Amino acid sequence: MNNSPVLTPTQLIELTGSLQMIVPELMLAVGAIMIIAIEALASPPVRRRTEALVALLTVILALLTNVALHVQLAPDDLHFVAFDGLLAIDAGTGILRGIILGTLLVGYLFTWHRQIWTAVRSEFYALSLIAAMGAIIMVEASHLLVLILGLELLSLPLYTFAALRKDSSRSREAGLKYLILGSLASAIMVFGMALIYAGVGSVQYDQLYTARIDSRMYGVGAIMVLTGLLFKGGLLPFYAWSPDVYEGAPDSQVGLMAALAKVGAFGALMQLAGPFFTGLPSALPACLTLVAGATMLLGNLQALAQTNLKRLLAYSSVAHAGYLLLGILAMSSLQTLVLAKSAIYFYMSTYLVTIVAAFGLIAWLQGKEGRWEISDLAGAGQRHPGWATTLTILLFSLAGIPPLAGFFGKAYVFHAAVGAGFINLAVFGVLTSVLSVYYYLRVIVAIWFEPEQAQLSLTEPAPGRLAARAVMVWLLVLGLMPGLIYNMAYRASRWNGQARYFPGPSLPDQQVQEALNAVYAPVVHGLQPSMTPRAGK
Repeated sequence: MNNSPVLTPTQLIELTGSLQMIVPELMLAVGAIMIIAIEALASPPVRRRTEALVALLTVILALLTNVALHVQLAPDDLHFVAFDGLLAIDAGTGILRGIILGTLLVGYLFTWHRQIWTAVRSEFYALSLIAAMGAIIMVEASHLLVLILGLELLSLPLYTFAALRKDSSRSREAGLKYLILGSLASAIMVFGMALIYAGVGSVQYDQLYTARIDSRMYGVGAIMVLTGLLFKGGLLPFYAWSPDVYEGAPDSQVGLMAALAKVGAFGALMQLAGPFFTGLPSALPACLTLVAGATMLLGNLQALAQTNLKRLLAYSSVAHAGYLLLGILAMSSLQTLVLAKSAIYFYMSTYLVTIVAAFGLIAWLQGKEGRWEISDLAGAGQRHPGWATTLTILLFSLAGIPPLAGFFGKAYVFHAAVGAGFINLAVFGVLTSVLSVYYYLRVIVAIWFEPEQAQLSLTEPAPGRLAARAVMVWLLVLGLMPGLIYNMAYRASRWNGQARYFPGPSLPDQQVQEALNAVYAPVVHGLQPSMTPRAGK
């Protein structure tokens, strides 16, 4: 009979080190389970009082824990590879995790004490926590199978969000469209992963750098994986679903849907940019240049033709995805890699909360769920000046008007693109951004300068007002002092140390490796501290 423990002390330490790095994700999972348990076991009055509070406290605790982990990672320039190479966690992914949790917190404040249509409230809170956990896993994944796991954890709740308006045929249609097209995109990604494995023999990101990747299977597989991520990010030609889904989904959920989908997709693209650009050094930049240019142009042109406010913001979201893809393109050059990653971090920290707040403000309007026309907002500034001022500032930031944070988000991306050699595309992006000012101004002019057409009524929950003011101040402060976020993002992007593995990588001859480290590590440490092999855990 074998009386040995299941885990040796070393294995237990390695597992503990890995679990420590994903405590925020574990908190989200526990919070979702608690909300489901409350729905099943508690009385209706208790459910109404506690479900939203549990969800809010879960996100706040996860956000604070992420800050503590980021403080631990950033000064020592650490890059943890946990669970035998399945997840990679460093200061950069810590920033993205913080952006996801902060965006979810803002979304909760806007929906506080608001009826989530005919859905059970626990459905919304539990599924949103799971969706956020999926987006974080996509950002941290260093293995394609983990990436698809995170994608499904993100996607399945979003399909449900689109169909939450059970009394609306538009909402049911939006959910069905999103489900069918999203499932197709996931299937394409899985097939692409199979081709990558057939061509390379691995689906782990770091092994794609060193493997022989001149196989056609690898190239086709990489394009198929990118296709799925481009769909989730809402880029050309895979954005056709977004206007219908945005229009049909509940107003209060659309911003959160768009934000989580984009941060998950572009966070994964940032992680895959290295191996994919290395494997397809000429074909991939050319394809993505075409996609980025067409997305920026068509997204803005189609937004110009919209009279429905939600569809206008949907096509605007498509255009912003094109600007983010421009930042991904800038990562193809080693000279601008740090600039590009810093620009993407800054862009996401401003754009995601802005789009959540914009749709949250629309959700306060009473009477025409999902069918608000720009003309319906005429004169709203005289009746509701606080609401109109906040929405105006959000739209100016989306347009990239200084001194708001949206201006610097675009400026940093264009700067990185110019440094990487995409000068024409950057100029084209500036021109399309100028084009976007027109349709944002249409909304602002209608709110402030046109005669009132309808007596709009608003439902403004106190937590939502607090969130709206906080987002407005955030955009103003970052517009005046962008270095608050950009400098931190730049430091996080300059990682040049050795990865620390949990568990440690297996070596052909462990004793020989330890002897070499004992002899040469002190010398290397004296010459190049940042490149010293890390001994132990």
